[in-house]
Formats: sequence, C-alpha cells, structure tokens
Amino acid sequence: MVEFSERKKNLTVFDPDLEAMIDTNEHFLAEIIGNSYKSLHQYMIIQAPSREEMNAALNIFYDEIDNSELMFKFAEQLDAEETEEFMRNIYSGEEKHF
Repeated sequence: MVEFSERKKNLTVFDPDLEAMIDTNEHFLAEIIGNSYKSLHQYMIIQAPSREEMNAALNIFYDEIDNSELMFKFAEQLDAEETEEFMRNIYSGEEKHF
C-alpha cells in the first residue's frame, strides 16, 4: 500500500494521531477489506445537458481509467436494457447480484 507510505512521508508536521489514523486506515484496507472482499463494484451515472458535453465528460472519465490507477481500474458502459434492469433491482428492494 504505497499510497499510505507516501502520505506519511509527505506529512509536513509530525502528529502521532495523524500517523496512527493513516496506519489504521492502511491496516483496515489491507487486512479487513482486502481479505473479505475480492472486488468492489460501484456504479456511476454520468449526465450532461447535451451530447457534446456528454462526450467530453466520458472522455475525461475514460482518460482517468486509462491513465490513473488511483480511482478506477475498469469501467464498463451499460446499455439501456442493463441500466433498466440495474435500476429496477435497486428500487424494487429485491437483492440480485450482478
């Protein structure tokens, strides 16, 4: 977990509580989340007032996926039918795994 080491190294003040919080977060992510969950699925809805602005927003989003591993590792655009099924699942209260 290089990000946590970098954060601690880049601190401009020595604060034992802040370092302890970073260590706790690192432990929680590595040992608890990392051992309990194999992947994390998140869904994002991107809206825009025009097709041109939608294309610009999608280009920024896909650029983030291609050039940074900090936030997204993989993204898949759902088609209309998949989106409708996903939203129906959320609002119906029925649990269904995708």
